[in-house]
Amino acid sequence: MPQKNDNLKKITKIFMPWNFEKEQAWLEEKAREGWKLVKHDYHYTFEKNEPENVVIRSDYISLATEKKKKEYIALFEESGWEFVGATTGWYYFRIPADQYDTDIYSDPQSKIEQLKRLNQDALGFYFLYFILFAIVLDYETWFDLIFFIPMLAGLIWGVVYILKIRDKIKTLYKEMGEEEEPLEIQL
Repeated sequence: MPQKNDNLKKITKIFMPWNFEKEQAWLEEKAREGWKLVKHDYHYTFEKNEPENVVIRSDYISLATEKKKKEYIALFEESGWEFVGATTGWYYFRIPADQYDTDIYSDPQSKIEQLKRLNQDALGFYFLYFILFAIVLDYETWFDLIFFIPMLAGLIWGVVYILKIRDKIKTLYKEMGEEEEPLEIQL
């Protein structure tokens, strides 16, 4: 019988990509409560620890080779950030608050670039999803009709996802006092 480990806690919690600041604040609060983030894949794994005052940041990168991922992580580690984990393109880093002097994205333009990468990947994924939705199902059998509603819900979710990211980009452009660049779609 597996032993229960009271020093580990796994939490499944969903944060929307356009609200990554809320996720970061929640992770920092967990550290102050004495739960250190040790891994993030499809759920958060925390280890019981002394309460810490840390800064946790997440960054999204598009699909990359293993070599590029290692170089990317090494870049942050050279700047004092500890790599915690990664899932679906999101990479998590932490640093003691007293050593924190510069954010991963310290200016709105770099935040915009991050969101554009996220939006570009989402556009590609939902484009393929739409093709599957439109072509694969012929809507003539009960099997196809049963899958119509969840597929339609997924398609609607994709539109909302992309529009929310676009809205966040527009907000950052307004904060900078600049006009938004035209949307570029690369498929």
